Amino acid sequence: MHPDSADEAAQLAHSVEQGLLGVENLEIVLCPPFPYLNAVKEATDKIHLGAQDVSAFEPGAYTGQVSANQLKNLSVSHCIVGHSERRNFAHETEEDISKKIDRCLETGIIPVVCLGSGLKPDDSDATIKSVLRKQFQAYLHGKSFGALLLTYEPTWAISSSGSGRVPTGKHVKEMADFLKELISEEHISEYSILYGGSVNSRDVTNFPGVDGYLVGAASLNGEEFIALGRAISNFQFLNNY
Repeated sequence: MHPDSADEAAQLAHSVEQGLLGVENLEIVLCPPFPYLNAVKEATDKIHLGAQDVSAFEPGAYTGQVSANQLKNLSVSHCIVGHSERRNFAHETEEDISKKIDRCLETGIIPVVCLGSGLKPDDSDATIKSVLRKQFQAYLHGKSFGALLLTYEPTWAISSSGSGRVPTGKHVKEMADFLKELISEEHISEYSILYGGSVNSRDVTNFPGVDGYLVGAASLNGEEFIALGRAISNFQFLNNY
């Protein structure tokens, strides 16, 4: 539910775009709240527009819902699905999330699918992998993807959790590799693995093995987001050589 106004959202988006002009090895998707989608769209030229949620329903009389078709008509190219806050506060079920992914795929929106809701900081790797496999199969099994962004989002590691816990780079890489194994079983060829825990410009290099990041609190500070983007670009460049 941030920022507080359309003007603030547009200014933040514009400053981020200008601050990262010419930066290579970097693709940015901004996902503002629904009321600010058009403001961010008009304020930027080179940044992809994403949504924070989408209705599980096909177009119809569902008061308060925003359909995938409506998002597509606003030039939305990506949509976050299954975020832990949606699971916790809106009580979304695995069936809800699966249907939302279907709606995205039907309209050509790339789903940014979050896995890891419900995990605890002291869970064993075996327990974590069991949860990830269960969620993966419930959300994605048997679907046909043009592209997919799959996010490892351990609930306790996101900034809003207040736990103060951050997973090790070794742990994140192991889970990213495990997600790649699950993807290979579904024969999905075009995908990226993201890390969805707390991250900033100072510790981005601590998480090898992922292709990108689902950024939360750091995205609300223009200077920090620009610094993070530059750090990611440099990190990706070094990984390519």
